[in-house]
Amino acid sequence: MNINTKIRVALSLMTGVAIVALAAGCNHESSEPGSGFHSDEQAWDINQIEDAQTARAARQDATLRDYHFSADQLNSLGQERLDLMLHDGGVYTPLVIYLDVPSDDQIARRRQSVAMFLKDRGVRDDQIKLEMGANPKSISSVEPLALPGDEQSKNGTTPASPAGPANGTSGQQGMSQPGGMGH
Repeated sequence: MNINTKIRVALSLMTGVAIVALAAGCNHESSEPGSGFHSDEQAWDINQIEDAQTARAARQDATLRDYHFSADQLNSLGQERLDLMLHDGGVYTPLVIYLDVPSDDQIARRRQSVAMFLKDRGVRDDQIKLEMGANPKSISSVEPLALPGDEQSKNGTTPASPAGPANGTSGQQGMSQPGGMGH
């Protein structure tokens, strides 16, 4: 066997191995369209988890704001928020709901609207507690206000207000001024 024959045999063997490898890699167990997707049961499990997380978040926030009302009546957004709060599996007695709305002539009717909605859902009067203002336990992305005696009050810094920085700084400790490395 000369060198050319050896090269042809080697190339033929390598080509055959490559064809077998490619054919084995393209083997599909099912040729049905959509067979690579999750089953309906698996999708339902994911939806259950998402619903539970949404309900828990609504319950943790527990706040109704002005946009949850149309005039003095709970609107569909407010009703959905309360329904989510009721679907949270945790037991909270009483159900504390914060009304972060202006204290105006509509507040009494808004409180009554919330209470009636909850009663229609089977919640008893002794299980409902309506508080005015924002939930003090609610987590916010906004920097907390300085309270008397805390570190910011002691070192003379003032946190940023919603309209912008109060003292010309960014309101964040450890950040450099404009033009520095912290921006």
